[in-house]
Amino acid sequence: MEKIMKWRNNISTKIIERNPQNVINIQAGFGPTGLPHIGTLCEVLRTNIINKYLIKSGHKVNFFLISDDLDPFRKIPSNIPETDKLSPFLGKPICMVPDPFHEVNSFAEMAEYRLMELVKDYDIECQLIKNSDAYRGGFYNETIKLFLEKYDKINKLCRISTGEIRQRTYSIIMPFSTITGNVLEHINITKIDHQRGEITYFIPSDEVVNKPGFEYGVSLAELYKDEILDREIKVSALNGECKLQWKADWAMRQLARSIDFEMHGEDLRTSASVAVKIAEILNYKPPILYPYGLFLDDKGKKISKSKGNGFSLEDARLLLSHTAINKFLSTTPNALVAFILPCLPILTIWLIITTKIQLAITRWLVFLLPFTLLAKQQQEYF
Repeated sequence: MEKIMKWRNNISTKIIERNPQNVINIQAGFGPTGLPHIGTLCEVLRTNIINKYLIKSGHKVNFFLISDDLDPFRKIPSNIPETDKLSPFLGKPICMVPDPFHEVNSFAEMAEYRLMELVKDYDIECQLIKNSDAYRGGFYNETIKLFLEKYDKINKLCRISTGEIRQRTYSIIMPFSTITGNVLEHINITKIDHQRGEITYFIPSDEVVNKPGFEYGVSLAELYKDEILDREIKVSALNGECKLQWKADWAMRQLARSIDFEMHGEDLRTSASVAVKIAEILNYKPPILYPYGLFLDDKGKKISKSKGNGFSLEDARLLLSHTAINKFLSTTPNALVAFILPCLPILTIWLIITTKIQLAITRWLVFLLPFTLLAKQQQEYF
């Protein structure tokens, strides 16, 4: 319990010092690229620990949960049905990919629904925000214009954090194709009008890029064979006609919602560093960012929704009690955590036993307290 109090109290104090007067805005995010797993729930649960403490301390808090449903669908997870039917949707926004279970309107909604059911189950109060709605509804428009105004600096900052091949066709702004509906990740931008929120770009057909989800290269003439190649196209970057690449997108939505605090996985330290530098370029105060340890499978590899190598949240519910999950996630936020299915019931039993031991010790100390005080009084008397 002491470990929970220490990291929670330290972070909460920093948040309050950062924003002592106004409503506090905190944020968590996830990519609806597959079935939610324990790692997905972890960020929400841990952020909620901070959320509850801030509310209990008398602060009004907005807890936003962002779904990156406009991101391109790059990989087909192995743990879902009808994988063969999803191949034609690779490259499209996840919100445009059909639900393989045929329960809701899209793949993204399927992942969102399953996660939000768990959020309700754990009594977490947060506001789900679909990035598709925020972009298309114009919520990000003014912030996107700021990014366009400082495009050269921000794009260079984000671009140099990628590999040499990727840098040649990297742009923080990604248009949506009017022909295929795909997210165009590989373009060259030639003109920017930040006041009108417009960009002019073309797809260089002779460039070779790493094919998404594969280990080999492919020419853009092949990857984008159905697109208009080598010809300038002018589009609006507003109202969901374009979206930002990940690092810029993360910084953009933090600025747009005046975020004070956000957690992130250990694997996103570079992205977090870039987001902070973008804040400096745009002259705004970045949020407090707090890294947490990743979740590993029984082979020591990161649990991933898009790969489908993580046990589902349903498995977690069956094998771990609410108390066990909360306690386990609360005590060591910075540590790497390996989840091995046969060991999970043992974890629950261990937590129950240690909790009972702690309770017994507390009761025994309470029982001994009057005698301790009496002995102290007698000692002082004599």
